Amino acid sequence: MSRSYRFPLFAAMRSDGRTLVVQIADVLRQAILTGFYPPGELLPPMRELCRAAGVSMIVMNEVVAKLTAEGLVNPRRGVGCVVLGGKDRIWKGRVLFVVPESDGSYFTNVMLGTVRESLMKEGWLFHQVTLGCDSQEKHDFSRLDIALRVSTDLALTLWERKDILHALSKAEVPFVTISESPSEIPGCVGHIRYPHRAFARDFTDDCAEAGIRSVEQVGFMRSSYTAASALRRAGIDVKETVIPPANGMASTIMDVKQPVMDAFMKRLAGGKAGAHLPDLFYFDDDNVAEAALSALAYNGIKIPHDVRVVAFSNAGLGPCFPVPLARVVMDPVASGRTVARAALSYLTGQGIPSDAVIKPAYMRGPSFPVENLTKKGSKR
Repeated sequence: MSRSYRFPLFAAMRSDGRTLVVQIADVLRQAILTGFYPPGELLPPMRELCRAAGVSMIVMNEVVAKLTAEGLVNPRRGVGCVVLGGKDRIWKGRVLFVVPESDGSYFTNVMLGTVRESLMKEGWLFHQVTLGCDSQEKHDFSRLDIALRVSTDLALTLWERKDILHALSKAEVPFVTISESPSEIPGCVGHIRYPHRAFARDFTDDCAEAGIRSVEQVGFMRSSYTAASALRRAGIDVKETVIPPANGMASTIMDVKQPVMDAFMKRLAGGKAGAHLPDLFYFDDDNVAEAALSALAYNGIKIPHDVRVVAFSNAGLGPCFPVPLARVVMDPVASGRTVARAALSYLTGQGIPSDAVIKPAYMRGPSFPVENLTKKGSKR
């Protein structure tokens, strides 16, 4: 006689920056902590879990190993995976990280991974909730509602999305914002500053020192990492060029790169004279930079002789180019450690440090030589 099994809602998304192991483990962990699978009950057989989640046995074995290490299940040969009770758990408490689905960037995913690793190493259970949007572009809070059924010691929120903050406030969950400015919504217990334009002053100073008269900022969307206002205040002409991704969606890297490549190849088809090159290109996305630089090199544009270049990048990643690039750099690992330290400070009763900040840094490079520098320092 066949037996029917109960399964939580598996919503593993290949476009999610987290691995399938992490996503499936999060779902099963939540099912255990909310009592969907109470202590002493057996999880469904492995093959049934694989079928329900749409993953391989290899993935599910890693999931079970992860939950076993956390003290949530006990796999017993010939019996199955036994759900353990609260006395068998090893966690000091639980931290929730709420992320808008629109932010699936490399920086965010690596930063979250670092936060997860740091907090779990110190004995705090980490759970990530990614909020999608409905047809009216409003956040779907169903996943958050489920996550908040479990006692939560602290929530971290990326950007200041007021609807998300109000939901946390209503649930009486203390939260910390990671954004440009602090929140005054009740329940906010601290703020980690994220000044996207922190690099702008140093960048603008070098542009003025080098006699730059025109800058073209190129991206696939309106970027937070912009120096346009600072440049204009310095009397430098700024053109902001947005080249939308294929089909309007940046689902893959090529969705970003190909339209940029096509736009620059078309722009340069008539040669350098007809391309209306600025004194300096600032590419505010690393994938945009790689595509544009390839097109420039293919058409014989020499950097920095014909045009100077500054490119946004994540620490340790490209874009790679024969001429080392001046960069606006975000370090996701260092940023994740800063967020984790701030969270641990709150969780141990010390509050969020006032100097907790993650920010981009401007780094000089040969693609933007600045003549007769009077300022000291090797970075800038």
